[in-house]
Amino acid sequence: SIVSAAWREPMPGWVDNLNGPTGIIAGALKGILRTLLCGRHLKADLVPVDVPINQMICIAWRTATKPSSSIIVYNCTSGGVNPFRWGDFEAWGYEALLFYPSKEFFWYPGGSMRTNPYTHKLAQ
Repeated sequence: SIVSAAWREPMPGWVDNLNGPTGIIAGALKGILRTLLCGRHLKADLVPVDVPINQMICIAWRTATKPSSSIIVYNCTSGGVNPFRWGDFEAWGYEALLFYPSKEFFWYPGGSMRTNPYTHKLAQ
C-alpha cells in the first residue's frame, strides 16, 4: 500500500512530506506535473497514515498481552476491500484542484495519465 495523508488522526488531511500521492497533488496543483505514466484502471491501494500506525499500536498491545510461540504476520492494505483506482484519484484530485486553487503556479493546474511511455515522454 501507498501511505497517504491522515484520515482522522492527528487531524484529517495531516501530512508531513510531499511523498506519494500528496506530491502528485502538489505537483499538479502548481502546474509542474503535467503527465503521469499510469493506467487509470489500476488499483491505487492507498492507505491513510493513521490506519497502519493505529494497527501497529494494536499489534504491540496484543503481542504484549497474548504472546504467541509462532511468528504472526500482519498486513494493512486497502485494495482488496475498498479498491480505489488511479482514475478515481485523478477525478477526485482534479475536482480538488478547481475547488482549492493555488496562489502560486507555473502552469494551469491539471495534467493527465498516460499508459504509453512514448506519449508520456512527448507530453513532459
